[in-house]
Amino acid sequence: EIDAPSEAISRLPMAFNPYKHCVRHGLPSPKQKEGGSLHTRFTSKLFECKEMSLYGLLTLFVGALTSVQSRANGQLSVDVHSALGAAVISNAVGWIILWVIVLIRKSERDSFKDFFRAIKNREMRWWELMGGAGGAFFVAIQSSAVPEIGVAIFTICVVGGQTATSLLVDKIGFSTNGKQPVTWPRVFAAVMTLIAVCIAVYPDLGKVNFKIITIILCLVVGIVVAFQHAINSRINLVTKKPMVTTWL
Repeated sequence: EIDAPSEAISRLPMAFNPYKHCVRHGLPSPKQKEGGSLHTRFTSKLFECKEMSLYGLLTLFVGALTSVQSRANGQLSVDVHSALGAAVISNAVGWIILWVIVLIRKSERDSFKDFFRAIKNREMRWWELMGGAGGAFFVAIQSSAVPEIGVAIFTICVVGGQTATSLLVDKIGFSTNGKQPVTWPRVFAAVMTLIAVCIAVYPDLGKVNFKIITIILCLVVGIVVAFQHAINSRINLVTKKPMVTTWL
């Protein structure tokens, strides 16, 4: 627990201990963030609100891009006659772009030193390096599912699995943000998100072929993506560079 003495917390395993992550990597703990004067706390909260608004807009933009990506990868799998081939091409193109960005920016290259130092000092678990596997799984299923069931059902299944699992991920404190209670407003927001997605894709539902195995795989993808986000947050705590985290 955050309120426990730091000596006791330091002996806990890092797997579900965001506090230990903060201590090891020189970041303020959740408890420390709450300290300070009234003016400091107000300024901190105001800054957090601005950050959340920006991240919210970026997340909305990424969600829109994901629909475009699903359509593009689905068509690519048809063109190359292989869902796995389409996934390899899609991931390879993205990785090449990231290579260019990482190599030309010194700050990004320096970030690798922190990453390898953390591995050398065993500050990261082996499963914390598996976030990329979740991304590859997402693209592979995306490439094979979209030609069969369409973007609409794929989106509903992924968002449904991801939304439900994200509540569990927050509950167990799997991400660096620590444990988050599953409150009724959070559950309501998750349900409304799924309803909003269903309404958005409703005009396309009549054109869909319902294939139960493919739909189950899409739900599994949503579950995997929820855990992937939490794992990537742990890597980013070490690298402090989103581009390097994405490269990994």
